[in-house]
Amino acid sequence: MKKYWNNASKITLALGVFILTSAAYYKDTLFEVTKNIEIFTDVYRNLQEAYVDEPEPGFLMKKAIDAMLASLDPYTVYYPESRIEEATFMQTGAYGGVGINTKRRNDLVYITDVYDGFGADKAGILIGDAIVKIGDKWIKDLTDDESAMLIKGQPGSTVTLTLKRGKTGLEETLDVKRESVKNKDVPFYGVVPDSKTGYILLEGFTQTAASEVREAFLDLKKQDINGLILDLRGNGGGLLREAVSIVNFFVPKGSPIVETKGRIAEWKNTYMANAEPLDVNIPLIVLIDDHSASASEIVSGSLQDLDRAVIIGKESFGKGLVQQTVDLAYNTKMKLTVAKYYTPSGRCVQRLDYSHRDQKTGKVDAVDEQKIQQFKTKKGRPVTDGRGVLPDVTVDTESGNAWLDNLHKKFALFDFVTQSTIDFNAIDTLGNFNLSQNDLESFKTFLEKTNFFAIGEELKLWDEQAELLKKSKPELTNEIITLQKKVYFENNKEFEKNKSTLKYLLEREMVRRSGNPRAYSRQIIHYDPVVKKSLEIFSKDYKKILMLP
Repeated sequence: MKKYWNNASKITLALGVFILTSAAYYKDTLFEVTKNIEIFTDVYRNLQEAYVDEPEPGFLMKKAIDAMLASLDPYTVYYPESRIEEATFMQTGAYGGVGINTKRRNDLVYITDVYDGFGADKAGILIGDAIVKIGDKWIKDLTDDESAMLIKGQPGSTVTLTLKRGKTGLEETLDVKRESVKNKDVPFYGVVPDSKTGYILLEGFTQTAASEVREAFLDLKKQDINGLILDLRGNGGGLLREAVSIVNFFVPKGSPIVETKGRIAEWKNTYMANAEPLDVNIPLIVLIDDHSASASEIVSGSLQDLDRAVIIGKESFGKGLVQQTVDLAYNTKMKLTVAKYYTPSGRCVQRLDYSHRDQKTGKVDAVDEQKIQQFKTKKGRPVTDGRGVLPDVTVDTESGNAWLDNLHKKFALFDFVTQSTIDFNAIDTLGNFNLSQNDLESFKTFLEKTNFFAIGEELKLWDEQAELLKKSKPELTNEIITLQKKVYFENNKEFEKNKSTLKYLLEREMVRRSGNPRAYSRQIIHYDPVVKKSLEIFSKDYKKILMLP
């Protein structure tokens, strides 16, 4: 133990030396930092030496670090050596795994995506299957992080998965080979049917994002397009430099793109368009939604501020913070927030004010309405800070529709398609799949058989209690369902009112199950109401919105 604490003392001394050499920068806080490091070291030492049950040192330290970082913002994260692959994935998009996305429901983890050509696809795993066990560990006994870590691993190794098949409900055990999985940042690009408009779907901002967008755009130009839609919906961001490069493709050399402001000089930078652009004249529309964040907001916000693109969709997420990953001792890393970014107009889109977190409850509020400022684009159009990127044209086909929202939340669409008798392999791959009226009516019958009821905000608590009551008093289930039918939205009425949207959503989900990602994307751009609105804007209001001659 003495040898152990001699090492600990050396670490403390090294920290002290570092702090002393940085005294010029931290004069006001030097004593407090030194004092608290000593207190922390004493607490840690006493726990390790005298606590009744000997703690595991690494676990205890990670808990302390996680708790400290949690008081700041959700983007400042410590990665121990066992999770180092996650830090690498953020930058490269590559990881060792089987090529799936999952979603936990009750005591099972359901497969929501299977990537073409990787281990899960080769093993015959399908969307809608549910993981029951990983190796000899029951999924119900694992957290999401634990299950993800067990599925991921060294490429070339295998993982044993016990599945409950979505179609049959039967259990099956498979050995699935792990591979190096790297999803494309641009999984699809093409020409919108019946138009001369190019479309690029950008799903991430890893190290290859800009090069993939460049390649896609140059290929589309060869097809003689006269307009471009850049789809950033659902794109949670990534590397700042990739965002800068993508904006640079469409704005004149020398244009300001984004500015970062942090506490240290390294993060006080202005990023300009330093390269020759690909095309500064082609009409450009950018699609965003409430999941478009960070680098997506740099691209959309900068192009909006420079009056280079019309932004269409929903108000974006509102993440105006920049992170940097730094190497720590013993092959560990930390991702920490080092700056805020500002688009060319001078606005920061950060929505939540982490600097004023409630110390008692931990609650973080949005930037105060009274502090919201208005800025001007290059041509004088008004834009605001503190609320994400507000689109020039708002299109939200499902906004405020509790019935449709609940279809998604309760996996009604997902489960219906999983159990559907449609042959997904026979689905049209050119983007022309059309759901029959009989199939649409089958969905209505499915809702009735599964006792699906949609609820409004005012009934959420009641609904939770009703579900608990069904479990504790199963003999009352029929009476509860009868009452639900009286107080909830009427399925038939909502079904008829939203039939066209339902048809589109079901067609999209069914084509997704075909396992052909390009077919899925073709289907989306053919029938997507936001893409349709974009074509309309190109033909009518594009110049007016951007104040072009």
